[in-house]
Amino acid sequence: MSEQEAQKILDTRVNRIAEQFKTTLARFNASSGLVALFSDSITPRQWAWMMRETYFYTRDNPQLQAAATLHFTGRQRELVDGFMRHARSEIGHDTLAANDAAALGLVSDTFPAQRPLPATAALISHARLQVLQGNLPAYLAYLYFLEFMPVTSGADYLRHLAAVGIGEEAMSFLIDHARIDEGHVRNMPRYIDYLVPDDAATEEMCAQMTLVGELFGRVVRDAFAAGGTATPRRAVTHAGQQSAPAQHEPSLAGANK
Repeated sequence: MSEQEAQKILDTRVNRIAEQFKTTLARFNASSGLVALFSDSITPRQWAWMMRETYFYTRDNPQLQAAATLHFTGRQRELVDGFMRHARSEIGHDTLAANDAAALGLVSDTFPAQRPLPATAALISHARLQVLQGNLPAYLAYLYFLEFMPVTSGADYLRHLAAVGIGEEAMSFLIDHARIDEGHVRNMPRYIDYLVPDDAATEEMCAQMTLVGELFGRVVRDAFAAGGTATPRRAVTHAGQQSAPAQHEPSLAGANK
């Protein structure tokens, strides 16, 4: 096969996956939690709960991504260095999320001894299962959605968060992913080239991306539900204004380390 033919095949796969992402993102942005965000009807406490759940699903991501390389064989091993660098760059994102939650009044230093909400636990379990089974297209679907979603829609999310009075001190996680993650996005065609070798793997990745979008929509929905009834509440967390008082959480205790 010529280099030009190989590139054409890769471009077809990359485009198929990109179209699936667009469909999945549109469905995600139409889910109940995102509708509440886009209608400027969430509260700072609800966003704090979203950051609490973000803490839980992000803290395993560096190890999960590193563990995925155990299943790389043949030419896929050429990806190990870059994939591990990517994994290393994910370290500390859980701290960003915890700090955002703390800026909105949650007591984040107790997060390590708590458990995620069931929807978040399901998302985490899904990602772990794909890595343990060596289902690289399915794991890549998880990675793809979580990288492309904030890069594609993050500016809209940030604008609506600001509209309900949430300041940048409580948006550090989203700002990082919306404005800095473009390098990870640029790596994706190479990941697809090495880890999604044929049409069957492409369709597997697309199907799994649909599932990841559904799971993540439930994470947002349930985080906002745990944070209380959605009602507009503006100008409460901008720099220079008093933060909300610290709020201790209902009993979701039990170490999940």
